[in-house]
Amino acid sequence: MKEGGRWKRYAPITVVSIILVAGLVVQAGPWKLADRLAGADLGLVGWAIGLYLVAIAVRALRWHLLLVASEHRVRGGVVLSQYTVGQALNDLTPFRVVGEAARIWGVNQQGGVPLGTGLATVMAEKVMDLVLITTVLMASVVVLFPDEPLRTWAPLAVISGLVAAVNLTLIVVLRRPDIVQWGGGVSNRFARRFRGGRYAGEVEKRVGRTIDSFDLARQHSRTASRSLVLAAAALTVPIWFLEFSRLMLIMAAVGVFPSLPAVVVASALAMTFQVFLPGGSGNVAVISDVFSGMGVALATATAAGLLSVATSIWISVPLALVALLLTGRNLRGRDLSGTPLAASDPSTGR
Repeated sequence: MKEGGRWKRYAPITVVSIILVAGLVVQAGPWKLADRLAGADLGLVGWAIGLYLVAIAVRALRWHLLLVASEHRVRGGVVLSQYTVGQALNDLTPFRVVGEAARIWGVNQQGGVPLGTGLATVMAEKVMDLVLITTVLMASVVVLFPDEPLRTWAPLAVISGLVAAVNLTLIVVLRRPDIVQWGGGVSNRFARRFRGGRYAGEVEKRVGRTIDSFDLARQHSRTASRSLVLAAAALTVPIWFLEFSRLMLIMAAVGVFPSLPAVVVASALAMTFQVFLPGGSGNVAVISDVFSGMGVALATATAAGLLSVATSIWISVPLALVALLLTGRNLRGRDLSGTPLAASDPSTGR
């Protein structure tokens, strides 16, 4: 696929994201929104940016520990730069696939980490995040029940329950790659019967690459040091504490002081919808809806959503550009829409 065509697949979602943010601004009232943003406490906003930068560093440290646990010592600067680039790509593209592929490839090229090992560490990160966020999300929804009217609490509970169900499904799939093999077999059989097997070849190719990737990751995860993996898992707590604290600071900057459970629910749901609506639009929409539903003025809630992405997602791209300049990395000519793991040799990662 050509360089330009590779990114055209994301154009419709990008357009939807832009329209969504524009619609939220119009709905909140541009002048009211501008007034709320102008009145925000810049000192607290600065602290929020600081917490985001610390969170990026802690996430990179967690990934570094997972790489070391797999007996691959990569320089901390390389890990941090590759994580930053991957984070920026994830923030700009849906489904968080491109960024993960980019950093896996990055540490393979600059640190000699086999692709299977890189994928195994990323999968371990996902499980850690999903377990913690699902737990605190559902606990926070329960705690909110006595404090919120049913008309506000019920939609939050339903959406949170659906998110938790999806998260639990992902955890099971990531921990049991044999499920992927079973699903791949079903997909292949369906493709052979659909329209006379017109799409069978393409489906089998994609399914085969996915299954090979999971098998490769499973092979490399078996040799990881348990103590270092546990240490990495422990860092998941401060990572999300920093994220919740950042949103709390943003709310305080616009003059709102919500409860911790409300912040946890808003933050967790915002992170989930960011997967489907990148560029910050998902975050703005969720934060605006959650807090306006809890009685916060719509303009204030929308201002908080915009400040939240401005202090995180919208600064990830400049950070990535700095990382690219420092490492001299070039992404041109590389298809980052899917990690080329199926063709790699587990022993070399090439």
